[in-house]
Amino acid sequence: MHDIHGTEKGCYDRLRWYCRVIRETNPGSVAECEIDPVTSKFKWSLIFLDEPRIKNKYKDCILVAVSNDANDDLFTIGYSIVDAENDAVEQLFVGSHHSYCLRHLVDNFVKRVLRSYQKHNKKHWSSVFKKVAYTPSLQEHEQHINNIIDSMPLARVFIVQSHPQSWANALFLGDRWGVMNNNIAECWNNWVKLAHYLPIVAMVDHIHMQIMNIIHR
Repeated sequence: MHDIHGTEKGCYDRLRWYCRVIRETNPGSVAECEIDPVTSKFKWSLIFLDEPRIKNKYKDCILVAVSNDANDDLFTIGYSIVDAENDAVEQLFVGSHHSYCLRHLVDNFVKRVLRSYQKHNKKHWSSVFKKVAYTPSLQEHEQHINNIIDSMPLARVFIVQSHPQSWANALFLGDRWGVMNNNIAECWNNWVKLAHYLPIVAMVDHIHMQIMNIIHR
């Protein structure tokens, strides 16, 4: 088998050659392989993380990491069933730029800040908060934040504690390619929704079968 296909470790090094040949022999095709210049390891452009809760008395949760494949379809990188969410991101993704889901952040902004200002237009100020996140300009970023704080002084603490460098384009150190929400992980969660109500062995088997079905379809 190794004589025909090569070793598992060696094949990773041939990915760069493989992508180049695809582009050369199939004009118009897109094939990219990103390699970390420091570790020489294969890199994923974006990995989406989520921790859906299991619907049983033990209140465990599923940690899942997903991404998009070359056809922009859902690709399961890995998942784990644990008793609680902890600091897995800091331990397993050392040096990675961790970004927050804007949709959840806006929801928290509405609950923790806007509810204290009943006369304010929730839709308008949610839109202004999104402008803080989307603008690539540091000057515009600060203008939108000042606009919010001038109208709602309580927003200052919320914004500082939310770590803007993890969700605002003007401050984020990595590349988000315009992806501001964790929708793909939410799709995965909905995809295996039935598993949330199953006993542990049946749950793992259901998720496994779902993944295998999409691989072989």
